[in-house]
Amino acid sequence: MASVTKPIKRKASPDERQEDDGVQFIPKRMELQPLKNESIYYFRNGLRHVIPYYFKFSTHAKGRWVGRKVYDVFSEEFQSEKPEYYERAINLGKVTVNGKVATMETVIKDNDVVTHLVHRHEPPVSSQSINIITNNKELLVVNKPPSIPVHPCGRYRQNTMINILKNEYDIDNIYTIHRLDKCTSGLLLFGKRISKVQEIEEQIRDRQVHKEYLALVNGHFNHPGTIECNESIKVLSHKVGVCMVDPVNGKDCSTSFTLLHYDKTNNRSLVKCEPKTGRMHQIRVHLQYLGFPIINDPLYSHSCWTKHNQTENILSDIIASRFPQQPIINETTDTIKTEEIEKKEESEAKGTNNSGLVLKEKKYEEDKEIIFNVDPHCTECHAPSRPDPTHNELIMYLHALSYTGPNWGYRTDPPEWAREYLKDL
Repeated sequence: MASVTKPIKRKASPDERQEDDGVQFIPKRMELQPLKNESIYYFRNGLRHVIPYYFKFSTHAKGRWVGRKVYDVFSEEFQSEKPEYYERAINLGKVTVNGKVATMETVIKDNDVVTHLVHRHEPPVSSQSINIITNNKELLVVNKPPSIPVHPCGRYRQNTMINILKNEYDIDNIYTIHRLDKCTSGLLLFGKRISKVQEIEEQIRDRQVHKEYLALVNGHFNHPGTIECNESIKVLSHKVGVCMVDPVNGKDCSTSFTLLHYDKTNNRSLVKCEPKTGRMHQIRVHLQYLGFPIINDPLYSHSCWTKHNQTENILSDIIASRFPQQPIINETTDTIKTEEIEKKEESEAKGTNNSGLVLKEKKYEEDKEIIFNVDPHCTECHAPSRPDPTHNELIMYLHALSYTGPNWGYRTDPPEWAREYLKDL
């Protein structure tokens, strides 16, 4: 039976519920800071879930927004919600420009700061614990589980390595030195001092850091010895987060591959991958180009790569399979600055109202209850429950095994899916 963390049942007292122009603002201590013995996470079926919370998305006006109405910008450029949602959000005062509540007629000007208050729901990730390899004054080195993004991006914020380490391991003020894809597991380095971050980043740029990855691929990787792929790579779509080999428009990159074991029964190969450069999805793209995609790679093992010659058809097939009934949200980058909702000043409050939020109880198969706030205007709160992701959807058979630089080196244990092939080597 899976363990479940049960948040404390707690209704806001009247003085904690403040309303301004029909919008209820939840004080920071209630929504974003866990109370004593209370968690922002709960665990079910081997997954880490985040209790929904209020959040502000803020950004400076982009050039193409200037002169356009706020409603038009939101409904045309942020298609994660339907236009009627944005109309309702604006009318409820959840959208502001330079701190002032926007209207349907508000026009965006240059240097404006546009803010949108949302009730945020994050996708679940693996509940696997984070193995800390080294934790000293300069560096934090961990073994990242699959399915967890490194830093806030797309729909993920609390369910990221940065915030899980902060919330559950009390490790704060760390800086990313390099990144791993969400579903990639393995060695991940963080710096605690800017000088150390810059030092290792420079070593990586100067190719003084030797990196080893393990990948389990389709087919018999029957290249003798070590082969090197030097095909240039370009980003096919930043929005979808997909790349491809392009000798003309791509950026230079290089990866070496060595066969470690061939599983004849299942027709799969365990391959050692040694990237010399660090392009986006480099190992995955090069393996796909060589005809040996990673077995459970959701992007580069797709049949579209062998079915189509036109990039437009490749992209449309990937979108149709990965985002069949939902808008595209890029999980690779996050171009909008995010900030936690701050408590409204007492002088701004115009009274109290207890009808804006209700407590919702959900019962799961373990007969445990998870209690969380429900926003009456949040489409996610009132949508049918999404099925939990399966194990295969959370993992990709690509693992960062070791990083070695001048006078330093770190290594993880091999992942479970590679151990049976390595035991005889």
